[in-house]
Amino acid sequence: MKMELQFRTIAMDFWASLEHKLKYKKDMEDAEEIVAQLKACAESIEALDYQMQDAGKIF
Repeated sequence: MKMELQFRTIAMDFWASLEHKLKYKKDMEDAEEIVAQLKACAESIEALDYQMQDAGKIF
């Protein structure tokens, strides 16, 4: 029997749960605002990821 095991941080689990609700439960209040905030968070995380990669080259 094949299975998949996922390890998530608390932030990853929160993100996945919220994204699931946004995709499959259309009756959420302020869904557009939440999507905009998630996009802004994703962009910040991406920028931080690149910054950390560059810092790794220094050390």
